[in-house]
This record gives sequence, structure tokens and C-alpha cells, in this order.
Amino acid sequence: MTASTLTTRPATSSDSSAWQQFGGDSVPQRGSYISWLGDTALARVTLLQLDNVVDLRDFDIALGHVADHGGAVLQQIIAFCRERGNIITATYLSKHSNLFLNAYFKQNTRTRMIRSLADYQPQPIRLPAGITLRHPTLNDEAAITAMAYRNYQGTPDGEMVSSSRAQADALMQPIFANEYATLDLDCSFVAEDAVGSLICSNLLGDESKAEADRLAWVLDISAAPEWRGKGLGRALFASSLDAAKAKGYHRLGLMVTIGNYGAQTLYRSFGLKEYGPLMYEAILRL
Repeated sequence: MTASTLTTRPATSSDSSAWQQFGGDSVPQRGSYISWLGDTALARVTLLQLDNVVDLRDFDIALGHVADHGGAVLQQIIAFCRERGNIITATYLSKHSNLFLNAYFKQNTRTRMIRSLADYQPQPIRLPAGITLRHPTLNDEAAITAMAYRNYQGTPDGEMVSSSRAQADALMQPIFANEYATLDLDCSFVAEDAVGSLICSNLLGDESKAEADRLAWVLDISAAPEWRGKGLGRALFASSLDAAKAKGYHRLGLMVTIGNYGAQTLYRSFGLKEYGPLMYEAILRL
């Protein structure tokens, strides 16, 4: 009997049932791949590229195949990425953590936090002198990206965002393109200093699955180093919570890197609590 060959190839619309066996109701899109062992679908992934950064989305390997075939699957995916860029980023569940570590990815551990807005009471907004808040516009994308690139440097998330401008672009472009959630500009805020320069932002998206359970999600929040510890992050976060409550959202959630103690303390002070399994994000420089 001939052993089945492991192959990873682009997914097509006819592969939708194989794609969905990993969970969810998404369908293959441009850049989607499925790994096959003979006629058995072992893994799926979508590769999204911006400049030299290739981001792995929807990565999953079928139960029972991680130990025997996970390493080979990931190496085939890395080979595809090598043809496209020299930086790979990925987000995945804890069951794949050792797989990425063994492939020499540098890894962050992230936790999700959430709170109900049913009993949330609007907070007083106290801004440092000379600072103003406004809602962002779609035309702010480039300025917010440049600000995030500066603001993340030296933070626990700096390696994922600020080691190159292309990485900051790869973070922000999908947010403004509504790839993670529908960007809600009414509940998002940016802060400007006395000369009109952006120094802080909090971008919220609509992740609601049903009108009866509307979920606002923090897509990105960052503050300039010189303004940290001065109450600006608290004012920005409270403004978004107030706006989400007023707009009829039922819950607000986010994801934060474990080890970012200042951010975790801020979110807990607003009543957010950890929930669900840990998530992981990682980066590999080729």
C-alpha cells in the first residue's frame, strides 16, 4: 500500500465543506489553503500579505493530527510565505503553541476580557490640559498607523507591531477594511495634543452576531509613551464605553497581551474580566 502524500494547495469554492469542518461558517477566500493527506483535510490557513509581512489567519489542524503531521504542515505553509515576504505573523489557539515555538516563532500569550454594559454607568471624562478628543474618520488611517507604529515601540506588543512600518500597516489596514469587525467610528476616539498631533487612539468594532446581543470589540488602543500614566488612556477608554452603551451595545470585549500589566489593570478597573481560552500570537523573521 502506498503511503498518502501530504500536500498543501490553494482552496477553492468546492472545498467549502472541508474548510468548514474546522468550525465556523466562513468559506475559503483568496489566499486560503488546505493541507491534505490523501483525501483527508488536515489543516487550513489563509495567508494575507501586505508588503513583506504575511499574516496567517484561520489556522487550524484537525484533532488527532497535530502531533504526527502538524510540523510538516506548518513547514509547507512557511515555504509558501517565504515566496511572498520575510516576516510571518500568526494568531492561534493554545493547542498549536508548541507547534509554532518548535518552528522558532517568537510568541506572545493573550487573554480575552469582557463585561456586560447592562449595569455600566457613564464615567466623568477628565482630560489632561491641552488635549481634545474626537471621533476618527476613514481619512485618519495613515496618521493612526504612523502613531501606532511609534506608540507600540518598547511595549510587550512592540515586536508584533513596531519592528517595521509594514507590520503597523498590516495591523491597521484590516481594521479600516472591516476584516476583523465592522469599524464603528461613532464609538472610536482619537486624542490630539495642543498642536493637533494624534497621540492616542481607541478603535472599536461591531462584532455582533445577533441584534439581541450586540458586542463591541476593542480592535486597537495605544497611547504615546510621554502621555502614559496621565489619565489619557482612562479618558479614552471611558469615552468609548460611554458611546458603546449609548449606541445600544450589550457587551464590550477586547484581547490583551499577558504581561501588559498597565493595560490589564486599566481594563479590570472598568469591570472587564478574563474569559475563554488563551490565545497566542507570534512572529517569525525569515
